[in-house]
Parts: sequence; C-alpha cells; structure tokens
Amino acid sequence: MAKPENAPLARPGTAGAPALLSYLVGIGAGGLLLAGTLLGLIFWVNPVGEALKLGHLLYHEDGFNRLKLPLTTSRYFLLRGILAASAALGLGLLLGLRTGTLWQITRTEWRLARGRIAVWWGRLPVSAKAIAGGLVAVLLATRTAYLLYYPLSTDEVASYDYFARQGPLAISSFYPIPNNHIFYNWLAWPLATLGWSPRFVMRLPTLLLGTAGSVAGYALLARRAGLRVATLATGLVGLLPLWVYYAAAGRGYFVQLCFLQIGFFAALELLRPVSAYRHLSWLAFVASSVLGLYTIPTYAYPLASLGLALGIGFATQRRWQHVAELAVATSVVATLAAVLYLPVGMVSGWPQLLGNRYVRGMRFADFYPLYRGRLNEQAAELFAVPLRAAGLLWLGTALVGGLVIRRWYSGEIRRLAGLAWLLLALPLLLMALQRVFPPTRTLLYVSYGTYLLGALATERLLQRYKRAARWRWPLLMAAVLGVGGVRLGANQAQLQAARHEAAQREQAYHWLLAQPRPAGRPTQVGMDAPLHELFFAHYAQQVPPVPALRLHAKWPRERSTCYDYLVLGKRIALPTAADSAAFLPAYRNDDVTIYVRAH
Repeated sequence: MAKPENAPLARPGTAGAPALLSYLVGIGAGGLLLAGTLLGLIFWVNPVGEALKLGHLLYHEDGFNRLKLPLTTSRYFLLRGILAASAALGLGLLLGLRTGTLWQITRTEWRLARGRIAVWWGRLPVSAKAIAGGLVAVLLATRTAYLLYYPLSTDEVASYDYFARQGPLAISSFYPIPNNHIFYNWLAWPLATLGWSPRFVMRLPTLLLGTAGSVAGYALLARRAGLRVATLATGLVGLLPLWVYYAAAGRGYFVQLCFLQIGFFAALELLRPVSAYRHLSWLAFVASSVLGLYTIPTYAYPLASLGLALGIGFATQRRWQHVAELAVATSVVATLAAVLYLPVGMVSGWPQLLGNRYVRGMRFADFYPLYRGRLNEQAAELFAVPLRAAGLLWLGTALVGGLVIRRWYSGEIRRLAGLAWLLLALPLLLMALQRVFPPTRTLLYVSYGTYLLGALATERLLQRYKRAARWRWPLLMAAVLGVGGVRLGANQAQLQAARHEAAQREQAYHWLLAQPRPAGRPTQVGMDAPLHELFFAHYAQQVPPVPALRLHAKWPRERSTCYDYLVLGKRIALPTAADSAAFLPAYRNDDVTIYVRAH
C-alpha cells in the first residue's frame, strides 16, 4: 500500500539521518565524477597550443581587444591533473558509499511526486485546466513573438561570437568579459554547430527550458497555495516586460530563474517538519544551485536567501541534524562550482572571474547618495510601476512583509510567504552592505517574490468576501490579462525603437560593404561608435567569404588618413581640422556618420 503523502521515509534523528548525510556526499561524488570527466575530456583532447590560441581571439569591450592569458604548459597540466583527480575521487566515493539503495529511494520519491501531481491535475475541473492551459499559451505566444521580433542585443551577439560558436574549449575556459554565461552557452553550442542563425541559436534554449520551467513552477505553486494564487502570481510576473524580454533573450537569466524556482520549492519541501520527498528535495536543491551558479555567478544572491531560510527554519525547529545536512549540501555546492569554474581560473585567470566590475563595491561616500535613485530605477524595471512609487514598494514590502506574514499565515503558507519575502528583502541588505548596484537583470527573482506575496495577500482578502466568490476568477483573469496587456502595450515603443536602430545598423554596414574596394588590400575602416563596432564585426562573420573590411577601434587620431572610411557616432566629430578636408560625409543615419577619404 502506498504511503501517505506526508509520511517520512526516515524519521529525523534515526538511522535515516546519517544515511541522508551519505546521500548528500553521494550527490557531490556524482557531480565530481561528471564534471571531472566531461571537462577533463575537453582538456585532454585539446593540447596546450589550442588553449593558447584563445589569447588570439578578438573580443569587443571598449574597442577590439585580445585577452593576455596567464596560461603556461605547467599550469595546463595541473588543470588536467586536478580534473582527473576530481573524477577519480568522485568514482571512489561512489563505490565506497554504496549509494544504490539511496538512489532507489530517490526514484521512489520521484514516482510518488509525479503520481501526486498527476492525481491533482486529474481532479481539477475542466474550467480550471482551461484557465491554466490558456495562461501558459499566452505566455508562450508572447515570448515567441519577442524571440522573433526583438532584435539581438549586444550581449547576445557577444555570447554567440566569442563563446557559443567557438566550441567547448572557449565556452569552458575563455572569460575575457563577464558575458560568458557558461552553462547557457553550452546549451547554445549544439545549435551553433548546426549552422542555425544566431537568433535561434541564442534564444531557442531559453524559450524551451524557460517555458518548461514556468509550467513546472506554476504547477508546484498551485499544489502548495492553490490555483488562484498560482495563476495570479505566474500571470502578473510572466507578463512583466522585463520577464518577457529575458524569457526570449538568449543570455541564461530566465533559465537561471527556472533553477531558482526548482530550488525554491525544494527548500519549501525541506522546511516541512515531515517530508516524503527529502532525498529528492536535496538532490533538486543541490543540482539547481550548482547549475544556477554555473549559468551566472550572481545566482549566489538568491541562493543566499534560500540557504538563510533553510538555516533559520531548521534552527528554530531545533532540527540540528538537518542543519548538518545543510552544511554538507553547502559544501557540495561550493566544491562543484569551484571545479566547474576551475578551467576559467587556470586558463583565463582568476581575476577575470572574481574581478567583475559590474558588482564591484563602491566607496561609502559614492554609494549612499545614489542609493535611493538607483533603487527607484531598478524597482521600476522589476515591477513595471511608476518610478516614484517603485522604491517605496520594494522597501515597504520588505519592511512590512515579515510582520504581515507572521500575523496572517500559518503552516505551509507561512513558510511559502517567508521564502518569498527573503527573496525580495535580503538583496536590499546585501546591496547596502556590499555597496553594490547589481544589474537589474540579475534581480529578476525579486519581482517573483514580490508578486507571489501580493498574490497570497489578494487570495486572503478574497476569502474574506465570500459573497463575491463567483466573481473571483473573472476578476483575477481580467487583472492578469489587463495589467499584462497594458504593460506590454506601453513597451511597444521601445521594441519599435530597438528594431529601427538594428535596421539602421544593418543598412549602414551593407552600404559600406557595397562601396568600391582598394585594389590588392582590404578596405581600412576606422570606427568610433561602440555598438557599430560590435555589430559590424558580427555581420562580417555571418556571410562567407568574410568581406574584405578591416575594422579598427580606438584608432590613432593622428593617423586618420590611413583609413579609407571613418564610422563616427552622431556626437563624434572628425579628429582634426585637417581631417575635415581629407574626409567627406558619404552616409548618415540617426546613429552614425560615415566619411570617405577624398582621393
């Protein structure tokens, strides 16, 4: 006979406790074996000379640059040795732990969880299934439209040119700029080898995995908090312009958000005093944490919220054995992340990874005068609300949310609300302590926590007015589609502006390509227009044979006459008075002027 859903597979404090610690070590061993083997194959197959060639790859950051690699032959062999030792250690631990029984328990828990979801879904009324299916269809259609119509961003182009299309060696170890979101570029690489267009190479993994993650998160939230809460939260957040954009844009931020939802619901399950899915939950938590960090290191922010929630929850319930499990799980996550990023540190250098200028701490005197303004700007983007009210919404929810949760909720819903609250409150504290303004795109999870709290509060208020029960669903759907439609409609001007800008860049490039070329040498093009430098280099790689254009950024102004054409941004003047006579304007659009050298 099947066990009840909440029946424990092993009671805390009994023989199941050390078994779970062994299980967590087994997860780490399996990760070491997998990471050490796959990465080891890359660096054992490729000789050191191939890795050194990465130092000759051109990348764009304030001009065209090459990364000076700290790599040496001895350093390369050390990398190989560490990866081989990691794989051997993982294999040895797996053989020594004899984790077969524990993995069998995991499969049993998975089948039980899958069966419970299937039973829950089967019991839903047809109308509820139609609402859920309709919302998923709206989200998918909106994301697909953005995938097709929103032009590629600078970061997507850089990810494609410098990493995804370069292959496994570059993806796993080349880190000239913090744009190598490694796990996501791994997902894009097979599509690049098939010769697909950069748009589909970079964006299709986000669309497919992001949609699957949204469906899973929707279902898990509906199981825990009810379909109305899940529909309101998923709909309002899913139709935020920033979410729609990153659900289509190929950078990995939305895939990382899916890992966060897996970790979120795994943590929620682990916080239950008695759980039927403890092994499965720890596996999901550790795996999502490692992959989230491997996608983008800033996953450490939301991971800190989840880890803090688990630590506080276990300690307040005096579940000290579970505190030990959390400590082991944290060690496993840190170890696996270190092994995965080891090739970056050994080939490109640890300063390239750890010295990210986008999250570099500011001086006290510089940070705090800007704090309020930047908070308003980031909150306005995250929540799609007016600028003046944005920061107040974030701060107010963080300050009042904890008290409201304690007063209004109990049991499972309190734990759910508490996790959501930590997702939005802890970043405010970390930003202030570190004196850092992380890019808004790294804080997408804040809007998830905020709107989830809002959906829980809305459901609580609706339950108090039972006379309006028949209007609940129509009102919720009207709110989701109405608010989402208005926000996306207001965002159309930005979309059209981006399309216009992209079209003008392409026209400028094709105009330049169509001009007569000097006999016997490439056309020399001096450029002082950062976006055009990046995109012109990208366009040049897309149409074989490579056009005979030699692009130069940061060119010496005293040698302007060495160039056949100058491409200057709209606010950039010719370098000298002599150049005004030597060059004539030949092409102009909203962003650049192209000058041709007078003959």
